Amino acid sequence: MWESIIGVCGTLAGTVLGWFLARSKKGKLKIKFSKLYEEQAEDINDGTSMPIKSYRTNIDLKLYNSGDKPTIARDFEVSFRNNDGKEILRKGIYDDTKTKVFSYGTHYEFIDVVNVSGLSGRDLKALIIVSHDNVDLIKNAKSLYLIYKNDKFKEKQIKICEKDFGNDIQNLLRGDE
Repeated sequence: MWESIIGVCGTLAGTVLGWFLARSKKGKLKIKFSKLYEEQAEDINDGTSMPIKSYRTNIDLKLYNSGDKPTIARDFEVSFRNNDGKEILRKGIYDDTKTKVFSYGTHYEFIDVVNVSGLSGRDLKALIIVSHDNVDLIKNAKSLYLIYKNDKFKEKQIKICEKDFGNDIQNLLRGDE
């Protein structure tokens, strides 16, 4: 009889220990920004006499999963914010490696779901495009944040940079380097 009680207690202790060890190796998704490329102002010819300017920049993202289990990041966006931290504009970001140029135009794909295996990393080339009708909004922006959702759909935010987007856009629209 005592052998069966000891056997049941050993099984329960092994189960609890296994559950605890599995939970402790979950890890965390870490995101680093390796490079923020120079911005560009693109002429978009909409059929009128004056070309319209849009704002475009690229960011290299490095994702690393510090746990043993795969993790997911989804719904990547950027948020332009003013001095007070108030959001001015939120835009989805595109996967620059999936950009396709056709004779009739350019096709962009949003960064949707990114799977990162355990104890490994992934590199992403992100493309941010602010259309001509929103360029005036970001002239007051002083900081840029990356926003994404984790595997539990909880929103996470990471500051990318602080800069005066108004001066940069004015210089780009004038053609200054």
